Amino acid sequence: MEVTTVAIDLAKNVFAVCGANPAGKVIWRKELRRGQLLGFMRKMTPCLIGIEACGGAHYWARQFVALGHQVRLVSPALVTPYRKGNKTDRNDADAILEAVTRPSMRFVAIKSVAQQDLLALHRIRSQLLKNRTALCNQLRGILRERGVAVRTGVTALKRALPAILAEENSELSGEVRDLLIEMCEWLRTLELRIASCDEKLARSSEWMSAVNAWPRFQAWGHSPQPPW
Repeated sequence: MEVTTVAIDLAKNVFAVCGANPAGKVIWRKELRRGQLLGFMRKMTPCLIGIEACGGAHYWARQFVALGHQVRLVSPALVTPYRKGNKTDRNDADAILEAVTRPSMRFVAIKSVAQQDLLALHRIRSQLLKNRTALCNQLRGILRERGVAVRTGVTALKRALPAILAEENSELSGEVRDLLIEMCEWLRTLELRIASCDEKLARSSEWMSAVNAWPRFQAWGHSPQPPW
């Protein structure tokens, strides 16, 4: 019998897959390993594929679209109400199948590789900022235990550190001074990496602006070469 809708519960190694006919009835269920999934979907006639919008979902969605399938990503929060029974791979796949066929369901847009690259860059920058904040707080804590108080803020700390390390009449021992110098090097490294992320994000913003403007270049009869 013809399968028109397939639901896939993504996992690290073994994927639960179920297929339904045009009436929405499940006619088969399978468990496929990661290396088998693309080959299996390549043999199927184009159909609607439902996937929960979790880790790896956008990658698999792009792969299935390239094979000619229609892919819809559903937020996990919207899949949960359709799950029957305990949370198992099979029940999750059945819930995805039910959710993806709802006419009022909201779907997640499939991200391109470039969009995911930009998102990864934002996440890395955010993590670097958290690491910098934690390191500055640790530096202030060590200094406070030696009777040295520094105002909050990265800039204030960087301005105060050279004078603090040069001060001889303080309780900063040689070992602590060496440790502070090492931590300052870590801080400098973090700042360089954050600055590198900022430069890449600025270039990405310029590139995206050029891409968004490209249809207007074509409409105005400009050169057929892209703006980049």
